[in-house]
Amino acid sequence: MTKKLFLSFTEIYGNGDGQGTNKQQQALNTAEPAVTLRGVGNSLRGNLDPEDERPVISLIHGNSSDFPRFRTSSAAEDAIIDALKSAKYNHYTPTVGLLPSRRSVSYAKFYHQELEHHCYIHILMQLLTLNDETIPNPAFMYEKYNVRKVAEMARKLGIIVIADETFAYMTFGSTPFVPVGVFGALVPVLTLGSISKRRMVPGWRMGWLVANDPTGLLQDSGIVEAIKEYLSTSTDPSSFTQAAITQILENTKEDFFSNMLNILREAADLCYGEIQDIPCITCPKKPGCALFMMVKLNVSVLEDINDDMDFCLKLAREESIPVLPGVAVGMKNWLRITFGIEPAALEVSLGRIKAFCQRHAKKQ
Repeated sequence: MTKKLFLSFTEIYGNGDGQGTNKQQQALNTAEPAVTLRGVGNSLRGNLDPEDERPVISLIHGNSSDFPRFRTSSAAEDAIIDALKSAKYNHYTPTVGLLPSRRSVSYAKFYHQELEHHCYIHILMQLLTLNDETIPNPAFMYEKYNVRKVAEMARKLGIIVIADETFAYMTFGSTPFVPVGVFGALVPVLTLGSISKRRMVPGWRMGWLVANDPTGLLQDSGIVEAIKEYLSTSTDPSSFTQAAITQILENTKEDFFSNMLNILREAADLCYGEIQDIPCITCPKKPGCALFMMVKLNVSVLEDINDDMDFCLKLAREESIPVLPGVAVGMKNWLRITFGIEPAALEVSLGRIKAFCQRHAKKQ
């Protein structure tokens, strides 16, 4: 008998008479409001000064597709157009996705071997990591030795590994990426992937979950079937986007990825260099992947700033620069800065942050 993976509808929402279970009621009574990225972002945007005529430059999001230099590949655009114009994908799709598209993902070479070009991965271990801590920690990449150690530890503890590889292959630093799935023989791995980040199309909402399970444990224990059942509780990606996956995976040229990595490397260098001139902010490590930089905020040198959230609210109000406070990703008194924007806008935004810090610095 397999362990229950999820609470039933009745256990969560009650039995239809408006009364939930005792445990559910207790949880509702004691739960604290969750700090979410979207909630924090809304708070910061709500604190902007409407009379400030300067353009708002957001350093919160990971949506670089808003900027021309981060436009997706022509291969991806053509794949969507071809799928639409074929008139073959105007129907509903199975909850698990279109079969040809699923095959294309499962056959993709990055799930079966290590490539020359690698990237960032954030590993989540069931029962060891809280759900609200699944946000990437920028600039932090696991060495192959450490990835294997995670797999070995999971095997020893009798748990599975969930690998969030949404930022797969977006590395421009020196540390190579090792997909956890290559250690699937040691421990079952569920790998989350998508076309959102690497191909700069987050709005397409297209991703997948791959079971790296050569020993068949996930299948035999019923975990795979349980996941399939719960897919019916959410909407599917659009049919034509699913249909375009095969063409996108097969036809996107390596030149597109190389150019994108060069752009990100230059942006990271610019951001890291500008940060060095801001006394109250330090970056312990220059990012080598993805779109973000984590910087440490020293509130002790600032006159009227209590913490990272206070800093970000006042920064948004005074400089029209929304920045994500670290508390939103479990890192109090840190800031997460997006450098995946146009260089000119990045330089202007960092200049405003510097002016803000100078204005709020404690008098000597």
